[in-house]
Amino acid sequence: MLVVVTGPMFSGKTTELIRRIERQMIAGRRVVIYKPSIDTRYHPASVTSHNGLKINAVVVPPDEEGVRRITSESANYDVIGIDEGQFFPPILADELNKLAAEKIVVVSALNLDFKGEPFETTMRLLAYADKVVSLTAVCKVCGKPATRRAKKSSSSLHELNPNFSAIVSSLVSTFASSMSILLTSSSKPFFTSFTSTILNNF
Repeated sequence: MLVVVTGPMFSGKTTELIRRIERQMIAGRRVVIYKPSIDTRYHPASVTSHNGLKINAVVVPPDEEGVRRITSESANYDVIGIDEGQFFPPILADELNKLAAEKIVVVSALNLDFKGEPFETTMRLLAYADKVVSLTAVCKVCGKPATRRAKKSSSSLHELNPNFSAIVSSLVSTFASSMSILLTSSSKPFFTSFTSTILNNF
């Protein structure tokens, strides 16, 4: 079974991943959780949520060698967890889909980058998933549910840095217009505020 936990920054993806892995531990299953080596935000050898939950992890490079290590070590475990799945190459989704035929696989992954473009690996994971857990964050401007994120300062147009201090979770309805601000004044810091009528009834 392949479970994909997805959503924007600060939506609780890692918290949900840890919760599901800990339940499998209570059930007596052999579990392992992997994280990409570029994620050094809280602790180099553990998966840690924004609210402080922590679980020991195996650190692997976010490349094909890391994917090969995950698949080769999987024979020793009943349950495999992956945090920050979007940082791995798309082949991760193909390999986890194979593992999920016999094992429980739980992956947390960002849905979109700050431009609103989907991560390729996340797209493939979602296509293979037996279960999708789609989470929302909270808009820092109006307090409503948020499905996207926006950068407060501009740099790369496809952000792959896991140290997300410049990222805020944001609402969707004026997302496109905010991106035009970024693209026309990319050298200037900005803060994108969002309002939403789409999510008012959530």
